[in-house]
Amino acid sequence: MIRPPGKYKIQGSILSFDAVFYYGSIFHGRCFVKYNIKNIGIPSCLTGPIARGDISTIDKHISSIRKKEPDILSLYGKLGLKTIPIALAKGTIDEDGRNKLQALLEVAARGIE
Repeated sequence: MIRPPGKYKIQGSILSFDAVFYYGSIFHGRCFVKYNIKNIGIPSCLTGPIARGDISTIDKHISSIRKKEPDILSLYGKLGLKTIPIALAKGTIDEDGRNKLQALLEVAARGIE
C-alpha cells in the first residue's frame, strides 16, 4: 500500500513518508537478500553501490538522508561500514576503494555534524 506524503507514527517516532519509503525498501528488499544469500551465497550475492565502489551514489544517498531524514544517517553509515568487508571479499573493490568508502561512511556513521 502506497501512502501519500505526510507524517506517520512508527514505534513512538514520527517519520516522514521518505523515511517510511527507506525503511519499506529495506524490509521489502529483505526477501531478495534472503533469496540471493541462499542461492548465490556470500560474498557473491552482494550488489549495489558499495559492491561497485560507487562513491558518487553513496555520497548522494548520504546527502539526501542528511537533508530528509537525518535520524537514520548513522544507521546508513554503520550498515555501510559492515558491508565493506563483503565487497572486498567479493573482489569488486580494492584497498583504495575500501579506504574511500570507509572515510565517507565513517562520517555518516557519526550522524549529523
